[in-house]
Amino acid sequence: MPPSILTDSKLAELVRDFPGTRIDGKPCREFLLWEDAASGMSQYYAPFEYLNQDAKLILIGITPGAGQMKVALGEAAKALRAGNLPEDSMRIVKREASFAGNPTRSNVIRILDGLGYNRMLKIRSCASLWAESDHLVHFTSILGNPVFTGGITSKDYTGSPLALSVPVLKRRMIEDLVPELAQISPTAVIVPLGEPVGKSIHFLHERGLIKQRVMMFQGHVVAPPHPSGANNELVNLLLNPSGTTADEYAIAAYQQYKLKHEQKGSTAKQTAETYMKKRRTHWNDMAFVRSAYASQALE
Repeated sequence: MPPSILTDSKLAELVRDFPGTRIDGKPCREFLLWEDAASGMSQYYAPFEYLNQDAKLILIGITPGAGQMKVALGEAAKALRAGNLPEDSMRIVKREASFAGNPTRSNVIRILDGLGYNRMLKIRSCASLWAESDHLVHFTSILGNPVFTGGITSKDYTGSPLALSVPVLKRRMIEDLVPELAQISPTAVIVPLGEPVGKSIHFLHERGLIKQRVMMFQGHVVAPPHPSGANNELVNLLLNPSGTTADEYAIAAYQQYKLKHEQKGSTAKQTAETYMKKRRTHWNDMAFVRSAYASQALE
């Protein structure tokens, strides 16, 4: 089981002493859990252990980034220094730090509302999941404690290579995420955010390792795009389809890409073939998600 300030008093002391001024983009070395030389991966503790057993919706990301790690540590430290018990502060910490930052938070709200989860949950907007409606949701990740890659440079792990292809990450997912989900209501709906998460949930689902409801379409787990800013194009394609074909979209996008570089007096880094192939893939991926949601009612 992953470490927790709920059971480890020394860890709780370390979190309580965390300085709120730590805003750099690197992980906090004092919270290192392990390093794996073979993969160049490392994992650090962050206080994301709050568990909402009665959740109706489970949002699953890849792993918290350095920014979310520091938000969580800062919120937990503030609560502990104020004299609050660890178990009393964890719910607020997880709510404030989960999918924190813009445009990540705003994108995930747009995705959920656009796909109809606000109606399923009988709330005006899924923005309230980070406020008065937080009792309806459980926030988590396939790798619940923050994972970083690159050794000493320590960049956020964003899902590549796939967790399933890295033995240490696959083991952590099975040993940490599976027992976590086993404690949550089987009637909850899982929403995996991003293709890497969708593939991991598909792996667990087809082996009977998770009991909650997962949307399937044409034999695949349906995963809306991850809400990070790097995926703004995918989010917009999902929620604001242009009415064009994949080829028309790719051609128009390349013309804009090329014009942008011409205006800057620079040379486009990607060839027309490479750029348009990726745009077609994006268009087709989001068309798949839209078709899946159009074919099934959310309950």
